Amino acid sequence: MRKSLNGNSGEATILKSGNSTLVDLLISPDGIMAAMVAGIPTLMNSQSYYIILDLNNSEQYSYRIDDLTHLGPGGNPRHFDFSLDSRYLAFEDQGAIYVQSVENLYSSPYLIWENGKTLPKWSADGERCML
Repeated sequence: MRKSLNGNSGEATILKSGNSTLVDLLISPDGIMAAMVAGIPTLMNSQSYYIILDLNNSEQYSYRIDDLTHLGPGGNPRHFDFSLDSRYLAFEDQGAIYVQSVENLYSSPYLIWENGKTLPKWSADGERCML
């Protein structure tokens, strides 16, 4: 849902999801895109996925973690960080760090670190994802 800060306008639904659990909401620096996790794995073999949403037109892109064949069950994307130019989204999944192009949402996220990292952050110049 979206609502103005002054409360003068009504609420607007910006995402209709079949998943009742949406967490880790992050808005891109340019205010155009949002990223969030859909679902929280409750069992070892359950999985979640992330959603990237265009806030201007409510166009939705989702990526199921089980599409990444090198990950085992229980995928849990989290700790999102948009690059300062809003072109990339970094996130962690089971200790691995991935970067997703926001300009080409149908490309696969690419792995930049295999294990043991959890909080990706972009450098001030936006050229590097730091761990």
